[in-house]
Amino acid sequence: MPKYLFQANYTAQGLQGLLKEGGTSRRSVFEEMAKEQGGSLESCYYAFGGTDLFLTFDLPDTATAAAVSLSIGAGGALNINTVQLITPEEIDEACGKTVTYRLPQATLFRQAHGRFEENNAQVLGISCDTVHAHKAWSTAIGGLPYPELSDFHPKGDATKAYDLWNEERGAGNRAIIIVDKDGVIRFRETYVPGVLPEPTDIHRRDELGRELNGR
Repeated sequence: MPKYLFQANYTAQGLQGLLKEGGTSRRSVFEEMAKEQGGSLESCYYAFGGTDLFLTFDLPDTATAAAVSLSIGAGGALNINTVQLITPEEIDEACGKTVTYRLPQATLFRQAHGRFEENNAQVLGISCDTVHAHKAWSTAIGGLPYPELSDFHPKGDATKAYDLWNEERGAGNRAIIIVDKDGVIRFRETYVPGVLPEPTDIHRRDELGRELNGR
């Protein structure tokens, strides 16, 4: 049966009730509540510090745990934070599973940025989002070592100049373009929605290698 840790802090109202009834009486209330829901109270500890009460429940499922948490919180005596616990055996099982996960494109290009610098290439990201949206997004992912350019106003002008504007989406199509120092496009590839370019694939292309190493 899944285990759930309830971390709780007493309100002034709750402390008054605790002083009146005592700790063991409140523990009995939690035991009866868990039993009624087909579970059990495994442990109940009061504590010093930032959290007043720790409760560990065995409960049938997440919906039941949510119901218990909502009921306690609605009483006004406790502010509840609920955590589903994972056993060591479940971690063993998780470690044995194979999961396919692809990093976001910006993260991949961040990791490969040093390689681009070694080849004397400047990476520039560009989209039709606003400058503020770019800053917020970049901050959220931990920052980027290359500039992110906004093609917001006049919207899509640069994107249209590279013939990448998608009128139906109101945004640009995803693409990789390599421009040499003379402003000549040396390589271009457009990607269908859902497909992201891999920096390692770009490095392996002869076109890129000749342009970066030659210039």
